[in-house]
Amino acid sequence: MQVRPYGSGRFVLVIDRGEEVIASLTSFLEERDIRGACLSGIGAVKDIVLGYFDVEKKEYAKRTFDEVMELGNLSGLTGFADGKPVPHLHATVAGPEMISFTGHLFRAEAAVAVEIVLTDLSDEIPRVPDKDTGLKLVRLSPGAPDRSEG
Repeated sequence: MQVRPYGSGRFVLVIDRGEEVIASLTSFLEERDIRGACLSGIGAVKDIVLGYFDVEKKEYAKRTFDEVMELGNLSGLTGFADGKPVPHLHATVAGPEMISFTGHLFRAEAAVAVEIVLTDLSDEIPRVPDKDTGLKLVRLSPGAPDRSEG
């Protein structure tokens, strides 16, 4: 992965061919001790797993795409939980028919490259387990609704 800082907590990341997107991003966040960031990206990916959270079942329905696809949009908010960064990413991908699929990104490998602009928000974005969904949700202040306890 290539990294270049642009001042004021801004970085351009280039995830190179063959690198896994979430693993590369997580390593970057750990190395820089970034506990809260927002990001946006584009590129080409393969071996993709997207998910849709079914609120009733409290689980993700997942779909795998093996082929190379355009990454038309990658966006996310990284938080911090259990002493480590937690990237929460959504992606829109499209194949040669230019039909788009979107969802929570579980996995993707850079097929050519993935270009990301990331802004370190200079503070921790805490993610707390939510008892109703089982997801780690952002809780910005002590006064925020806390459904994590019985």
